[in-house]
Amino acid sequence: MADRGDARRSTATRLAVWARRHLTIWITVATTTQAALLAITTMLMQLPGQSDSVITACIGIVLLLAALSVVLPLIGARAERKARTAEELDDKRRYVTTRVLRGSAGELPRLGQLSATDFGVTPTQYTTSGRDPYVPREPDDTQIRDALSAPGPPYPFVLVWGNTKAGKSRITAEAIRAVFPEDTVVLLPASGAALAELALSEDALPSGEGPAVVHLDDITVADLEVLTPAVLDAVARQAVLVATMTAGRRGQILKSGTDSTRVARTALSRAHRDGQGHELVFRPPTDAEREQAEALYPGETFRGSIAETLVGAIELFAKYKAGPDDDPAGCAIVQAAVDCRRAGLTRPVTDAELSRLFALYLPAIRAGVPATPDTFQQGLRTWAAVPVSSQVALLTADTGDGESGWKALDHIVSADEGARPIHPGLWPELISIVNPSDARAIMYGAENRGEREHAIAAGRKAATSPHREEAAVSAGYLGILLAEQGEVEASADAFRQAARSQNADRSSMATLQLGIAPSKQGKIEAATDAFRQVIRSRNPHTAPLAALVCGKMLEEHGDLDAAQDAYWQAIRSYHPDHAPRAELNLGALLAHAGELSAAGEAFRRVIASNHPDSAPHAALNLGIVLASRGELEAAEQAFRQAIASGHPRHAPPAALGLDQVLALRRGEAPFEATPDGGSEGDEVPPPEGGVPSTSG
Repeated sequence: MADRGDARRSTATRLAVWARRHLTIWITVATTTQAALLAITTMLMQLPGQSDSVITACIGIVLLLAALSVVLPLIGARAERKARTAEELDDKRRYVTTRVLRGSAGELPRLGQLSATDFGVTPTQYTTSGRDPYVPREPDDTQIRDALSAPGPPYPFVLVWGNTKAGKSRITAEAIRAVFPEDTVVLLPASGAALAELALSEDALPSGEGPAVVHLDDITVADLEVLTPAVLDAVARQAVLVATMTAGRRGQILKSGTDSTRVARTALSRAHRDGQGHELVFRPPTDAEREQAEALYPGETFRGSIAETLVGAIELFAKYKAGPDDDPAGCAIVQAAVDCRRAGLTRPVTDAELSRLFALYLPAIRAGVPATPDTFQQGLRTWAAVPVSSQVALLTADTGDGESGWKALDHIVSADEGARPIHPGLWPELISIVNPSDARAIMYGAENRGEREHAIAAGRKAATSPHREEAAVSAGYLGILLAEQGEVEASADAFRQAARSQNADRSSMATLQLGIAPSKQGKIEAATDAFRQVIRSRNPHTAPLAALVCGKMLEEHGDLDAAQDAYWQAIRSYHPDHAPRAELNLGALLAHAGELSAAGEAFRRVIASNHPDSAPHAALNLGIVLASRGELEAAEQAFRQAIASGHPRHAPPAALGLDQVLALRRGEAPFEATPDGGSEGDEVPPPEGGVPSTSG
């Protein structure tokens, strides 16, 4: 009976949906039927001998049909909405599930369900057996746990960086376990791009009474370049973001100083803010740590770090070094996998990809050995993937993003840095075989290694991604590379593609970049239009920057009133970075215009902001202004304040300024110096401000 009832309801629902989708036909049929029944009823009423019950039934049918002609399409519309909502929920669940390493949209893992290997710890014989006790490390444990415990929202972004096998992943996993309850929801995104998509999707991030934990292990520049302020803000509202990173990779990003790593540097600066970044130094265990480690792991001799010993790094490294003689084919396979990682490819390398690269690497190790499928399989299965006594191999089978493949041991990847160059033939071959999503990571990797030609080639492929937002990210980075190469039109096309992004930060930044090229070419009107478009967007991150850049451009072209207006727009945004820079530039403009009192007030406001770059610069400029006005004691204090900051660019000229002031007070020399602002306008944004011209 229940089945028949369900079938009847299903049939009625299908009829209602049909009526909704074919509304015109339904209304025509229903109206025609009603008219026919009404005519029949009227005729029956006029015929003698008809019973009242028949006539009443006919009238009831007419009224019922009239009601159904209206109600049935409404029921169909409601059924369609319900089905559409269910389909969207299923799509969302599939969407989230494909972007996390563990769990699904319906059931993200709880902290108590995760092991150390889920947080990126290298699997060893101890993790496999479940007997892998943690050896505490102080003061690092306490410092990392204190950073994780910072109250919110907004919750902190905690970054732990250090050399390979310093123990970053394990100490981070243990800190998370120590700070958060076992029922804490943990999100393990497949990549930074996956996190960015989830963070900006409605209700994709977990929410509850306490913060969730979002964990990214071994992040790269490709991960950081998509962690825009909007993404980090969205995560910080609901979760603590925890990430690990190699010291070398972090150093490359911070040293670059170019616009191509602007987003990555901004993300790193956020993690370093308020002591939320922590360097884990690679070191042997202390005597107390070694004693405890030997008690917990009897039979192990601890050399290097504890993590290095437990994975058998010394034995693995010796095996790798002997590879060219012991097994040239296996060594070629490992080198190819290592170089894929060094080139930026973080996912596992498939058998097919490794086999293709194997033919490139084998002749460089041992000439005359044929690169046949059998040789490849033998080198892989009998040498490269065979574990040493720690049960760790040079290549480990892995399933990243749902695709099976092979990953090279981190320690070997790090060991090859500086010891062996990447095979020059790898770049074009790798770019040709990967998909656009992977090409984006290779674009970043090539650029970080100074391989601009290959970075652009990878960027062109990455920008063809069928995923609109992924393509927009790649196009924005590609536009920067092309602009630096002087390919103005090609870079503008890339920025236009990036400007079509649905991400407000990304779109407005691309529009801002569209103003940079004409500003350098002296096309002020075109550049101003682009800058004003960004300013009108009122984007909290890019509008102040656009006002700052626009002000610098207008100042350089002599439109000082318009420049001041632009600077004030940036200042009134109260953006923690761009507002102090804008006021620094405003002060320099006023000083050059002879308005020294107003310039001094501007510099004092910048100093009060405590901005790490602009405040020391403003102290230097304030000293120059005060000295020029003859206020030597106050100038001396300002110069000493700039010197005390220890800023690598502003402290040295402040010392020269102080020497001049002291000489002037002794009557030995006149004071000669001119304040200046930052260099915004040449790049978006530049790493630092300009250096005042101070002569002695």
